Amino acid sequence: MTRMRSYGPKITAMAQAARRGGVDMNKDQLKGKLRQARGTAKQKLGKLTGNRRQHAEGEVDRTMGKVQERYGAAREQVERRIKP
Repeated sequence: MTRMRSYGPKITAMAQAARRGGVDMNKDQLKGKLRQARGTAKQKLGKLTGNRRQHAEGEVDRTMGKVQERYGAAREQVERRIKP
């Protein structure tokens, strides 16, 4: 039996809604949101423990998550324009 990774209630709810079709979000957008959440957690943990490297890694993850989410949104927009 494999154990599912928990990303917190907000992210889990978004993922479930995306699977049901309730949220208009593609895979890149969802992955971007997850990476942003992971980055925020790393940042807070780094700040709490005084670990500057972990805090910096959190900033990078958060920024990369934003980029991935925006890429997904742009991709979705292009797909909508292409499909009649």
